Amino acid sequence: MTIEDANGCDGTLMLGGSDQALLDTTITTYVSLSQQNILCYGGSTGVVSVVNPLSPPYSYSWQDINGNVVGTTSSVSNLPAGDYTLYSSYNGGCTTVEHITLLESALVHSDAVVTDASCNGSSDGSVVTTTFGGAGGYTYSWSPVSSTTSDLMNLMAGGYELTITDANNCMASFP
Repeated sequence: MTIEDANGCDGTLMLGGSDQALLDTTITTYVSLSQQNILCYGGSTGVVSVVNPLSPPYSYSWQDINGNVVGTTSSVSNLPAGDYTLYSSYNGGCTTVEHITLLESALVHSDAVVTDASCNGSSDGSVVTTTFGGAGGYTYSWSPVSSTTSDLMNLMAGGYELTITDANNCMASFP
């Protein structure tokens, strides 16, 4: 049996015998959520929002996994990856609870196989890389040489730095 309290909140009542009890309070809600996950590993570009927010007297409280309030509007931005809970209060005291998880891209990283130049002054060294993580679509920038390939060949002895950028414009640099 479904019942409604003085605040208009729905509940479920189990019938049977003289020991009737309210088993759970199930609030009928039309709150749906949308999310924008974090673009770069370790970033804070996440957004959580109520889709089609209702007019007041609704109130919102977004909390992180530690119970810290991170927002009180229908949309909260600049969030890091993690779990969030939305408490929506309406109709004079009813509260719905919704959970959402913001994800982040994997860290852009690269494995390198380095072959040293055979002797001082020789140009037979190389760096061959394999890139992982991020959003793919990698671009490469080497210094102090000017190259946009993932690998370098015919190198003299010295130090080289690689900057990798993925399709989300996330960057990682490797000496």
